Amino acid sequence: MRARGTGLLLLAASAWAGCLCGDVPNLSANLDAGQDANTPVDAGPPADAGTDGGATVPAPMVFLPFDEGGGTIAHDVYGTDNGTLSTPPPIWVPDGDGGFALYLDGGTSVDLGNPSNLHLVGSMTVSMRFSVSAIHGFNDEPLVSKRGLSLQRGFQLYLGTDVGGTNVVFDVADGGSYVACYGNTGIDAGVWYHSVGVFDATAQTIFVYLNGQLDGSCSVGYPLQQDPALNVVIGREAGGALGQTFEGTVDDLALWNLPLTAAQVRALP
Repeated sequence: MRARGTGLLLLAASAWAGCLCGDVPNLSANLDAGQDANTPVDAGPPADAGTDGGATVPAPMVFLPFDEGGGTIAHDVYGTDNGTLSTPPPIWVPDGDGGFALYLDGGTSVDLGNPSNLHLVGSMTVSMRFSVSAIHGFNDEPLVSKRGLSLQRGFQLYLGTDVGGTNVVFDVADGGSYVACYGNTGIDAGVWYHSVGVFDATAQTIFVYLNGQLDGSCSVGYPLQQDPALNVVIGREAGGALGQTFEGTVDDLALWNLPLTAAQVRALP
């Protein structure tokens, strides 16, 4: 993992090709002069990145680096699962390392839709970097959500306050029950964090990582997760629960349909 200013940066897609030894151009820099920021950029072919004692990190099936710097589309550089910015839209802001991120004001979000490869029923990993600007202290603050109520409860990576502070939580349901797995580290406003939620269906366990380190784990007792008919949404609960929104800056969403190991999480660029 690589430090930046006040936090951490997941390198643009070319970093998955295996080099963590220096900066790589941000995707917005690949736009030709006058090219609309909604036009997809060529990030090169997906590849693996080997780091951390030989751990190999497979390319994610979805990766949104938010490096466009403008427009209404956040492009998936590995596929076609682009994110559509809400109306009114989030604000493009510098990420402190030559690229861009998105500021969500609690009323804005990014919608990835419900494409077939996000119909996750088994193992998965979700990774996102964030800096919260306002900690609500009473409602969940979703980073990435495919969760609704009752029989539409899928997965959600979020900030929760049910254990006395504000912590990163990863929530996975099987349709009849769910487990919300809390990290142990308190989250402060204005600080960049790298959050990772892993559901290992074989081990029937949820793992929560913060800044590359295991921060919590929970046994769930079920090998499958529910796949609700909801879109994957950044910045609010997918089911639209009142008040469950995120206020702060997000960057570098990555999704895998497999469980990354602890070594692979540490090896993320």
